[in-house]
Parts: sequence; C-alpha cells; structure tokens
Amino acid sequence: MSDAAELRLATPGAELSRGYYRDCGRPLLYERFGQYMDALTVGLVGEGSECFGFDDWLSMDHDYGPSFCIWLSDGLFDEIGGALSELYASLPQEYMGVRYAYRREQSAGRRGVIRTGDFYRKFLGTRTAPETPREWLAIPETYLAAATNGVLFHVPDTEFVRTREKLLAFYPEDVRRKIALFCNVEPSHVLQNLDAEILYQVPLMMEHEHLADVVCESLGLENRTPDLDQWREMCARWMHPEKSVEVALVGKYTKLHDAYISVVEALKHAGVAHRTDVRIRWVDSETVTPENVAEVLKGVSGVLVPGGFGSRGIDGMLCAIRYARENKIPYLGLCLGMQLAIVEFARDVLGLKDAHSIELMPDTMHPVIHLMPEQEGVLDLGGTLRLGSYPCKLAPGSKAHELYGADLIHERHRHRYEVNNDYRTALTDAGMSLCGLSPDGRIVEMLELPEHPFFLATQAHPEFNSRPNRPHPLFLGFVGAAVEKQEKTK
Repeated sequence: MSDAAELRLATPGAELSRGYYRDCGRPLLYERFGQYMDALTVGLVGEGSECFGFDDWLSMDHDYGPSFCIWLSDGLFDEIGGALSELYASLPQEYMGVRYAYRREQSAGRRGVIRTGDFYRKFLGTRTAPETPREWLAIPETYLAAATNGVLFHVPDTEFVRTREKLLAFYPEDVRRKIALFCNVEPSHVLQNLDAEILYQVPLMMEHEHLADVVCESLGLENRTPDLDQWREMCARWMHPEKSVEVALVGKYTKLHDAYISVVEALKHAGVAHRTDVRIRWVDSETVTPENVAEVLKGVSGVLVPGGFGSRGIDGMLCAIRYARENKIPYLGLCLGMQLAIVEFARDVLGLKDAHSIELMPDTMHPVIHLMPEQEGVLDLGGTLRLGSYPCKLAPGSKAHELYGADLIHERHRHRYEVNNDYRTALTDAGMSLCGLSPDGRIVEMLELPEHPFFLATQAHPEFNSRPNRPHPLFLGFVGAAVEKQEKTK
C-alpha cells in the first residue's frame, strides 16, 4: 500500500481539510483579508461523506480531499467575493499527499466562496431558519442534516453561524412534550444534547439548555447563576487561534495517541493561552537514529519526551534529546524524559559513554539513575512506587522558579528510580542546574540548562495538573518557547 493510501486510511476528510485550512488557507486569508476575518465563516459543511464524518477506505470519493468553504454575506460577497475566489483557486490542490481532484468540476458551489443566503436557500428553501414547527417539519430531514453537519474552522459571530445555531437549537415544543409524556418527566426536563465543535463547549451548551437549573430544582439545591465568562473566552481562544506551532512528541506508544492523552491536552491548554494551535508530530522513538534524527525532527519548534518504562525505544529518545540540546530547540522532559536527559548529558557532555539508568542497564558502570535507596533489596514491588503529590523547592532565579512564581510547589509523581546523588556535582559543574529538589535536598525533582533557550525536565507528571483555563506553568513555558523559536526561524 502506498504512503498516500495509508494517509487516506488514517485521515478523515474533515481533519484533512482542517489541516489544509490551517496550513495553507488561514495564513493567506489573514495576510490579504485580515480586516474581514470577523465577517467570514470557514469550515466544511454540506454534501459529501467527509462532511458527515463517514469517511473510510470505501467512501473517500467525490469531494474527498483538501478543501473548505468560506461563507459571507451578500454585501461582502459583492465587495470581495471575486478576490476571495481568486485566492481560493490559487491554493495548492495537493496537501499531505492527497489531491483534490474535483475542485473545478463536480464541486462547483459546494466548496470555495459561497453566499450565506445561497447556501441555506439550497437546503431549506429559504435563507433563514424556520420559525415554526410547521416550517421545520416541512424541510426534508436529509436537507436539515446537510445544512447542519460538518465542522467549522473559523467561527466568528456571522449570519451563517447564527442561522446554523438556530437550526441546531430548534426543537418544536410539541416534540419536547411528546418525549416528556412517554418518559414521564416534565417538558422542561427534556434537554438537547447537541454535538460540540470542541469538548470544552459542552458545559456552555448544557448551561444554554438549563441543565443546572433542572438539577438544582430536582434536588432542592440553591440555584445560582454561574460566571462562565472566563470559560467562554477560553473556548473562543481555542476555536480561533492566531498562529500555529509544531512540536515533536517522541515516545514508543505514538501509534496509540490516547496513551499520551493527558500530555496532548496539556499542550493544547498551553496553546490556548498563547492563542496558538499546537500541532503534534508523533515520532516513534524506535525509528529514531543518530543518522536520521535531523530529518525526523526537521522543522519542529519543540521536543517533548513523556513518561514511560522499559528499554524499547530508549536510544531514539536519547537521540532526540541530544538533538534538541545541541540545536537549541525547546525541550520538555517528563519523568522518564528527565531521567533520559540526565543520561544523555552524562554520556555526551561528561563523556561517561555507558551512563544509564539501572532500570534499563543493570550492569552499567555509571548508574546516573538508580533505585531509590529505601527500595534497595525490596523484592515485592507492590505498592512501592513513589506515588502521589510531593513537594519541591525551586532555586531562586531559575527558569522553573520564574514559570511557577513560587518557592515551593507540589506535583504528582509515579516513579521508582531517581537521580544518583553521586553524580550531582559532576552534572552541575558541567553546566546543568538541578533547579528543583525535595525539601530535604535529597531527591532531584527538576533540572534545566541555563545556557539553553528552554531545556527543562521534571521527575513529576505535571500534565495531570493542567486545566483548559489554567494551563500548567511548564507546558505554558514550553509552548511559549516553541512559538518564540518558530518566530525566530521565519
């Protein structure tokens, strides 16, 4: 099977088009039509299996391929519609190895620049959403589905979005009463569970449906109006990034993305704070070698090595860490990612060529990572992990101290091995800062390289403490450094 065929198997049409807009369409739109972006809606809605999310090996036909729609009002269409169409026609017809074969023939009026009124008139018979149940029921279900399916990539407050939201929210009251009757609940307790563009919109949608009111009423609880302004702002930032940045996640479970779901979400949280779409290059560490590491990591603005265990793929992670260190690429190491940063530094800076963790090489002559002393001789490993929240003192003036803005922090841990204190002096003398220690000074919790733009690693798992509206400081700093790196290389 060809690379292109494998790509089609792995990439649904909507996601392919989202990337196409992000990488090819959005930069040009902001450059040439930036003053109009609040009046344009961009997405993939209408006919075609990719709009309905039915893409698979057999149905990737017709309009499948990199494309999107731009909807605008009649007046704006008359003003800039021609210029927008010229820009759209100039975009590459191939993206990620997939070609859009039917752009000019079959897809006329289905992709490209479209009048909002013409779009809705095509499916609804009118340019506005129905106002009564009779009008709503008169529209064939297939047309309603075509008018409201798909995904939006750029969602300002426009006529298109308002009409779409009205269609999605419309539910005849008599239908609601019928459901209530047959389910033996109050009509006010029948709530719509609509699809959301992003997961974090769901609380806003449930508030719109008065879920909290119903719950408080049913349980006899005090009902208060929540302040969701911050959450709304966070969702708006998420859906309307101003830039994008690519970082490499180097691990051995990259074929199963959910294995790193907390890390991925923490990166996205930080991206939202920076108004940046964080794109992840999934790098299988088993495939990385000293010979190909430069090509594998070419163009990325950050490298992250997450937690893990076992010897598989370790050499590739070490190659990636060295490349990031020597080429001044922002680096963030988590748990195993910190331990391997120690190993790489010991090998390639201190010259201890067989330096390693005794977990991975028990007979190493330089065990820079060793078993926690209290576990020496323990044979029954059940319940012996250093698990849960532990305190860490940060060195004043360090990058970590700057990011956290605190002297003492607490982070979640899950490990059995730690930095061997016999090597601490050698590491610091060579330029490594052990910037985070346990309060008693015995355990190395965090390290950084002061001469590097951003090289920071922690024994902890900070990804578990990140929130969409409160990104973790380490991820916030890492993504910020990656954005800065990208800006400097343009």
